[in-house]
Amino acid sequence: MRTSLRLRFTMFCAACCAALTPTYAKAESWLCITDRATGFYYDEISRQWKQTNFNVEESKYILRRSPRSEDAWELQQFGEESIVPYAFCKDGFNDVGILRCNGFSAGVVLFNRNNGRFSNFSGGSYHSFDPNSELELFRKEGSDSPFVALGRCTKI
Repeated sequence: MRTSLRLRFTMFCAACCAALTPTYAKAESWLCITDRATGFYYDEISRQWKQTNFNVEESKYILRRSPRSEDAWELQQFGEESIVPYAFCKDGFNDVGILRCNGFSAGVVLFNRNNGRFSNFSGGSYHSFDPNSELELFRKEGSDSPFVALGRCTKI
């Protein structure tokens, strides 16, 4: 009886491992860490846009296959499980290994899986400024800063 129970347990474990292996093998994801970011901020006193560098210490993302059928990939802020990802990637990688993603606050994110580099460009609210807008984000000059960020991704 005892041998039979061990054999059943071993067979159960083997079946579970076999079932999980294809999913794991297909899973592909990257940890992306921003190295530098520069852009513009709106100076309320001078009422001008000025150049600045941004603190990127907390700018880490996970790039992974999207669970939603309408997106191929998604970029999620590291440590956050948000319903809305930082960026959506409608299509997969192109022929030269580039993935293009878009997001409301993210702007455009480009990732090259061949060299692990990514860039993130956003116009912020600079081009969307409209004092008569129904959205507060667009009514206030300087509510969202334009930026360019560069970083690297490591396969995990």
